[in-house]
Amino acid sequence: MRVIGCKYDDGQIWFKETKTAIEINAQPDRLDLKDDLVKEAIGMGVIITISTDAHMLNQFEFMELGVSVARRGWCTENSILNTKLWEAVEAFKRNKSGKQKRKAKAIH
Repeated sequence: MRVIGCKYDDGQIWFKETKTAIEINAQPDRLDLKDDLVKEAIGMGVIITISTDAHMLNQFEFMELGVSVARRGWCTENSILNTKLWEAVEAFKRNKSGKQKRKAKAIH
């Protein structure tokens, strides 16, 4: 089954397996990750990001919509990558790229 924002495979959220953060896109025409999927994802330990997808300065106001979806999905600041210090974001990135390299090495 394919749902925007999540790919289900044998009952597991694919993003958890790959340690990929998933995005709440706060652009009103998108808002493709709904609160129920956010809640399910954070319940499985998946990290969330909130993006405005801003193309003009006034579109940064869309962040309120993204935060609202995150709140309805029971996110805390620990669930949301872009509320963390830059060092934590870099650590998340290093952890992900390290896992991908190990996986690629195992395939070859």
